[in-house]
Amino acid sequence: MKKKKSAILAMILALVIVLSPTAVFAVETDETYGQEVEISAENPFQWLTDALTNTFGEVRQVTLTPEAMEIALYDFDYLVAKILDVAPTQNIIERRLGITAEEFFALWREVITQNFSVPSLASFEVPDVWGAAREGDLYIAADYLFTILFVAGLELDGIGHMSAQGPFLIEQAFLMLAQMIYTDFAYATTQEEIDAMLDLGFTYEQLYTFYEAAVNSVRHRYQLFNTPSVLWFYGFDPSEFDLYADLNEFLGILDPDNITTAIIEEGRTAYLRIASFLGNLDFDSQTLFPFFEEIQNYEHLIIDIRGNLGGWAHYFNTNIVARLIDEPIFFEGYEFFVASEKTANLFENPFGTLGGIVYDIFPAAEFAQEICTSLIKKI
Repeated sequence: MKKKKSAILAMILALVIVLSPTAVFAVETDETYGQEVEISAENPFQWLTDALTNTFGEVRQVTLTPEAMEIALYDFDYLVAKILDVAPTQNIIERRLGITAEEFFALWREVITQNFSVPSLASFEVPDVWGAAREGDLYIAADYLFTILFVAGLELDGIGHMSAQGPFLIEQAFLMLAQMIYTDFAYATTQEEIDAMLDLGFTYEQLYTFYEAAVNSVRHRYQLFNTPSVLWFYGFDPSEFDLYADLNEFLGILDPDNITTAIIEEGRTAYLRIASFLGNLDFDSQTLFPFFEEIQNYEHLIIDIRGNLGGWAHYFNTNIVARLIDEPIFFEGYEFFVASEKTANLFENPFGTLGGIVYDIFPAAEFAQEICTSLIKKI
């Protein structure tokens, strides 16, 4: 029930932030690059309160005490400093919103200082912990800041996955990482798979570096989720987690409706729809692979991914492309990181978050130059 309510809340917020005539902030751009920014003197969160009230009934409001505001601003500044220091997607914010990442977060900082009354989204997302108001400046600051970050994340519209997460996503990530650590998931590779990698030209040293990097990456992320502040806010007790729970069942990715197939024109045209790439690869393959066998002599296959929710980066490669060709294929991808002290460990023992082997690390400018040169040659 909580998951359903949380999903309804997310859909309502996504809808009202698009349709609401009152934005949290307004940006006017003249012919020059300069920006003129104004924040409404009226409560810019009233539309959100009204939308939630109409759906769920009475909504608890939060305002900051002077001490709570000091805490909220300190935490907000700390978070923004981290983002500006490591996030490689800052230029996307500027292209989409017309203002720099620094300007975007400065606007939201100003919103905090004006101390508008905001609805407690934490009371919806984490009702067991935040259903009722809690006394103390630290609690007030956390309650208030969660709403601010949640709505700011909606304004960013998914850029860089920057958003305040509800407990279900945090818990599933926590459980997944814990299982990887305590069940040696990262090392669970068969000798057959190792031999196949060696046949492709990889050395034992390269494979060891890859698996060691994978373990370090998992441990690092697990430590982030296992910090006292995360456990405190979401009310988690790691000792209560079932490390042997079926993740497929827990994550809800065994969805029989994720794959839709149809024959449009017998012997000639087939149709395939994939609702999400977050589905279980093996489970979906039980529908996909027989379908591919059935249509192997067809001239056309329409693959419909409109509205696809995204998910595993290797889903399309593994379950689709690899099944529609009859020769070996390698996929090459690129990942971007801002080089700083906070990301140094990623460069010392690199691990591709998309999976596979990391071949090289080089400056983004060099990558851009190589791409431009390649395009010019093709022209």
